[in-house]
Amino acid sequence: MMFCHKCGARIPEDSLFCPKCGVSVPQLHVPATFMSGPAGRSVENPMGAPSRPCGQNNADNNPRLMLKETVFSSFSRAKAAIGLKSSDSLKIGLIAVGIILLVAVILLAQPSSLNKAMNECKSQVDSEQWSDEVGEDRYFQLADHGHTLTVSGLDNYDDEILSCVFSELNTPQSVQSKILHTRALDGTLTDSWGRITITWNFQPSEGLDIIFEEK
Repeated sequence: MMFCHKCGARIPEDSLFCPKCGVSVPQLHVPATFMSGPAGRSVENPMGAPSRPCGQNNADNNPRLMLKETVFSSFSRAKAAIGLKSSDSLKIGLIAVGIILLVAVILLAQPSSLNKAMNECKSQVDSEQWSDEVGEDRYFQLADHGHTLTVSGLDNYDDEILSCVFSELNTPQSVQSKILHTRALDGTLTDSWGRITITWNFQPSEGLDIIFEEK
């Protein structure tokens, strides 16, 4: 029901003018939203805002804030996970490096096959001959931390030290035969077995030169 704001007369709901004074009926405001309150009374919801359960976070109605919180939370979890993996990778890497260094030290500490062969032959060959050929004349020389044995200018194919070295290195008979039958015109020859590579040549004026190399 409406009443004229000028004369107070009752105005029908579908009328646009006051039937008493003729003034036009002003536009009415849309009725406010009401909700049920205590004791059955209607309570107006202020500002027409929708009701919200008590204690509800404002972020629930702010998509941008919700997205920001979600991204930050995900980033924090990912950062923590990456940090853990990086730490584990670093530990594994340090352990691997330590193992490699340990193996390298052990391998370097062990004598080479050429070194072992020379040590064994020293105990089997006459000490005077050993002193002459290894010490004084230096026909046999170890180098490269025992990984290279050089035989220079040997004129006796039946040399006792050379035969002992062949035996200790398990030199194939075929290789020994090639060496003992090498001529000057054959030039420099090479062969290998296991971890040993051997290179040799013969010159009548200089004798037999052999280089043993261990990989």
